[in-house]
Amino acid sequence: MLKDGVCRLVGGGASRQDAEMVSLPTIELSAKDQLDLLRRLDSTHEWESVCDQRYCPCCRELFSGREVDLVGGTRGFGPLRFAMSDARM
Repeated sequence: MLKDGVCRLVGGGASRQDAEMVSLPTIELSAKDQLDLLRRLDSTHEWESVCDQRYCPCCRELFSGREVDLVGGTRGFGPLRFAMSDARM
């Protein structure tokens, strides 16, 4: 969901009511680890590779698994989730 310019894509129970004014630190991952987490956090799609493209219902744009950042998690300001990369905004 859209959160002050950031679309929360999968994981963490995204909703429009939980907007934050915080720029969250991203978690660096290898392509294999990113694919594994995309598969785990996004139960609505079958990810074959990080090059797979999906449609974001929030901002109505296509994105690939490479274009999202992993944020949150333990001490990372909320649940583990993927968000649209700052470079796309």
